[in-house]
Amino acid sequence: MAGLVTGFLFADYASNAAVVLPYALFFIVFVVGTSCTLESFRSVITDPRGFFIALGVIFVLMPLIGYLMGFFFHSGTPAYAAGHFLLSVTPVAITSMVWTGIAGGHIALSLALVTVVTLVSGVNIPFQMAFFMGKVVEFDALALTGSLSRTIVMPVILGLALRNRAPKAVVPLRPYFDLVTKLMMLVIITVNGAVVRPYVQGFDWEIIRLFLLVGLHNFLNFFSALAVAALFLGRRHMALPSVVYASSMKNTAAGIVIALNYFGPIVALPVVFSMMMQQFWAGAVYRIMNRLKG
Repeated sequence: MAGLVTGFLFADYASNAAVVLPYALFFIVFVVGTSCTLESFRSVITDPRGFFIALGVIFVLMPLIGYLMGFFFHSGTPAYAAGHFLLSVTPVAITSMVWTGIAGGHIALSLALVTVVTLVSGVNIPFQMAFFMGKVVEFDALALTGSLSRTIVMPVILGLALRNRAPKAVVPLRPYFDLVTKLMMLVIITVNGAVVRPYVQGFDWEIIRLFLLVGLHNFLNFFSALAVAALFLGRRHMALPSVVYASSMKNTAAGIVIALNYFGPIVALPVVFSMMMQQFWAGAVYRIMNRLKG
């Protein structure tokens, strides 16, 4: 919230920092790669059910929810429909691992999902956006694929290589990586606040309606993921929180950068609103999972 407020108040200055957004995203995703070891993947292979269930939810159910949100509620505002869909196909949030740990879930599974989904996002996002939204908003899918390959795929590969080839060099740097990551996320949020200010200054019914619909979108994301995970894994399975949070929590910083660079500030609004409420729904579903455990 502090970043958004700063962007709103100092929009003329903060908007000039938009040129650094791709580099900020590059660093954030690079840090994700440095978090993952080969052992993380080996622990997932022993019981891959949660991994494949999560991939099904992430690549099929979440995009379907995003498409239906646009179809039913934004037929007259294609930019908002595209924003909902972009939110659905944005990579997994790093904070999903934090909530998985709080809920007593399978952290290695969460880490593997964050890494794998981020790695394939360079192809998945342009493909799904073109397939579902190609007739709604115009964009250069090939250019988007190339850009995401440079800002998401490449840094993940570099991070993975560095962590597994030189772990002794990476581990001592983790606290500094985390600090710079937080600063980069603050920069992204601040710039976004500056860029979207003209579109939310009026705070009219259209903006309020969009905010409420993004809340509904988040609710559907979290609780549909919970329903699918509970159905296929059982209510007490250790992988349940991992599947729920990895499927539902989106890397809104990445979504904002993609929206601002390829679709425009209006498309970024659903992602911004989701960023403001994602933690609330994460806490709500945490309480529900605790009750399911009995």
